Amino acid sequence: ATETRAVAAWAFDQILVMLHPFMPFITEELWGAMGARERGLIHANWPEPRAEVDVAARVEIDRIKEIVTDFRRLRVDLNVSARNFVDVSIYNASNEDWTILEAYIGQISRMCLLNFGKLEVEPMDEQGASAVGFDHTDTIESFVGDPNQNITCIRLESQDLVAIGALASGFTDNEAERIATMRKLEAATKERDALSSRLNNPAFIERAKPEAVEKARADHAEKSAEAERLTAALARLG
Repeated sequence: ATETRAVAAWAFDQILVMLHPFMPFITEELWGAMGARERGLIHANWPEPRAEVDVAARVEIDRIKEIVTDFRRLRVDLNVSARNFVDVSIYNASNEDWTILEAYIGQISRMCLLNFGKLEVEPMDEQGASAVGFDHTDTIESFVGDPNQNITCIRLESQDLVAIGALASGFTDNEAERIATMRKLEAATKERDALSSRLNNPAFIERAKPEAVEKARADHAEKSAEAERLTAALARLG
């Protein structure tokens, strides 16, 4: 919060400096009202923009965004209610992802509606992590133990990061979700194939405007990715 306020105050100062030639009176009034100053606004230094980028911070934030996006999408694919937190344990993670989780576990938990660590995760070893509270054997399918426990397993993935969650049976309607996912997959596949046919037609490539061709290629890539994602979701639903 302190850092946010400091950055906001600095940015507001720069705005006042740049506006001063056009709105001298109100900007000078605001400048003085914001606190003690060494000089008047008319003598303030003109902003000197510097395009500095913290590459490591950008990589870290991009990875956090990717994790949140992947986990949220998988929740939707598995028909998990957007109103309910899910208890999960980390099954596998790279060293970089462990570092991110340690630093931002609270934010990721809130954005993805996940209770990390509630099932207690043992330290990582060469085979990955084992979650205390699950009857963990060698396969993901048996990770949640006996089906008679009325527990359904969900698997959330983002690259090498894998979280395993436990839901009470009936929490999701797998059959209804499977049918809905199949319909979405059929629609995405149909659109993908239609776009592929269009792009493979020399007449379209030669006669269409370049922007139309580029849009068709972008749409084809999007529908191909969607079909791939839905195929994976369907496999998870069984």
